Amino acid sequence: MPSFRDQMEAMWRGERPRSQLGQTLGFELVDYELGSAFFTMQVDEQHWNTMGTVYGGVMTSIAEAAMGVAFASTLAEDEGFTVVDIRINFLKPIMHGRIDAKAKLIGRGRTLGFVECELRNEKDQLIAKASSTCMVLRTKTT
Repeated sequence: MPSFRDQMEAMWRGERPRSQLGQTLGFELVDYELGSAFFTMQVDEQHWNTMGTVYGGVMTSIAEAAMGVAFASTLAEDEGFTVVDIRINFLKPIMHGRIDAKAKLIGRGRTLGFVECELRNEKDQLIAKASSTCMVLRTKTT
C-alpha cells in the first residue's frame, strides 16, 4: 500500500480522486504540511438541517478530514491510524458561504496523538472548534 505522502501527492497530480465523502459534501484539501492541514468548502441549502442552518454532521465531517490529514502527515511508512474520538463545539450558525477548516497536531506519542481544528466562516469568525484523539496502527512486516 502506498504511503500517505505518496497518496497525497498522487491526489495533487490528479492521478488519484479525492474521497467520495469530500466529493459528495463538496470539501477540498487546500494545503497540508507536517502536522497541519487546511480544507475549505462552500455551503448552501443542500447542507441545511430542518432549522435552515448547516448540519452539524457536515461541519464535523470537514473537521474530521482536516484533523485526519494533519495527523496522517506524521505517519511513518509502516503506520496507519484510526480515530478514537471526536469532540466538536458549534459556536455560530452558518447558512451560506465558505467554511475553512484549519487543523494542527497538538501532540503525538508512539501510539496516540491529539489534533485540534478551527472552523471559520468567510468573515474569519470562529463557528466551531473540534478536537480528536487518533491512534497509530502499525502493519506487520515479515
